[in-house]
Amino acid sequence: MSLSCLALAASLGLYGTAAEERLVTLGGAVTDIVAHLGQGEKIVGIDSTSTTVELPGEPKELGFFRRVAPSGVLSLRPTHVLAVDETGPKELFDLLAKAKVKVTRVGSPTSVDGAQARIMKIAQALGVEAKGKALVAKMQASLDAVQRPASKPKVLFVYARGPGTLLVAGRDTGPESLVRLAGGEFAVSAFEGFKPFSSEAVLESAPDVLLMTTNGLSSMGGQDGIRKHPVLSKTPAVQAGRIVAIDDLRLLGFGPDLGEAVKELAEKLDPS
Repeated sequence: MSLSCLALAASLGLYGTAAEERLVTLGGAVTDIVAHLGQGEKIVGIDSTSTTVELPGEPKELGFFRRVAPSGVLSLRPTHVLAVDETGPKELFDLLAKAKVKVTRVGSPTSVDGAQARIMKIAQALGVEAKGKALVAKMQASLDAVQRPASKPKVLFVYARGPGTLLVAGRDTGPESLVRLAGGEFAVSAFEGFKPFSSEAVLESAPDVLLMTTNGLSSMGGQDGIRKHPVLSKTPAVQAGRIVAIDDLRLLGFGPDLGEAVKELAEKLDPS
């Protein structure tokens, strides 16, 4: 542990009061929840997956949440750090503990119950439980109002960060839950989690719809790039032009806009 980090940690006790909260949020969904709870103006630092969340002010970007520089976080004199469980390195949390900074860590749920429980945990940690309950109720109302397609199109989700980085989603993943909530059938059931792209598995799945994030589709050269891909171009989905893209955080975050994400997907799955 560097002397500079220790000095920063020691100095933190001189800053911040209960009336002067300084929040650091690490994880796009965490930042999104805090903003929806009306606490966005207190955020002074975010990670790179939070940059699409609309926030007042100009919080400092601290890099990818799995590899945050402890000195960067400590330099912001936070009073409370809210982070997804995958946040690292461990040294960051050791230093926050020494500096007596409040820390709230949450999981990355892939179910409605899990998403609602995460909202309530963050709301309680911030002392705005009533707002949390209202946000959960709004999410549930949006989900209850979704009109699902009469057919159950088979949907394949491919995570892309360029042609050289392709992963296929299987069982027990956020994309599977979202597709089922939207009234679709998930194309892959042979494995759990995300696996490297397999030409054979993709072609065998014979999807009616190809689902991607907007950034993922862009990294592949858009719909034209998908139509030129040697494997994806052979699927029924691409041949029929049924390529669906949804905002990355909305699709994968299971955050406050989950109901709206399911509604958007259900509409795009309906061929009519």
